[in-house]
Amino acid sequence: MEQGELEVIGSGSKPSGLRLELPWPPTANHYTGYRVAGRAPKQFVQAYPTSQAKEFHRNVQSIVMRDKAAMNWSCPLVMRMWTFPPDRRKRDTSNLFKMLEDALQKAGVFMDDYQIVEHHVWRTSNIVTDGMVVVELEPTVLM
Repeated sequence: MEQGELEVIGSGSKPSGLRLELPWPPTANHYTGYRVAGRAPKQFVQAYPTSQAKEFHRNVQSIVMRDKAAMNWSCPLVMRMWTFPPDRRKRDTSNLFKMLEDALQKAGVFMDDYQIVEHHVWRTSNIVTDGMVVVELEPTVLM
């Protein structure tokens, strides 16, 4: 599979899960921007998605739409993630979850990231040009 491809896991007419190869998400520092909004004395800090976050969401959405992966699941899910970083810098893999969950939710893979009840992550030592994240999603049952 090449980056941006989808694989349906399971057999028959009802797939048991998805496997997506997605681009490397922006860092947490480049994902959300902040600005002061309102007028004194009712000013507040407003968070907004940066242009990098919006571009990442568009890329994920185009992959999901191209491969008809919009499952729109409403059940509890397990998320497995393998990271293939773009370089050898130290990276906190736990920061990747939020960006990927937001993008997959926005693309219609599942209804709400609240549904992800179990996370697994593996950081690989393989360097991939521009980076890549392999995500598997599979329905599960709450304990």
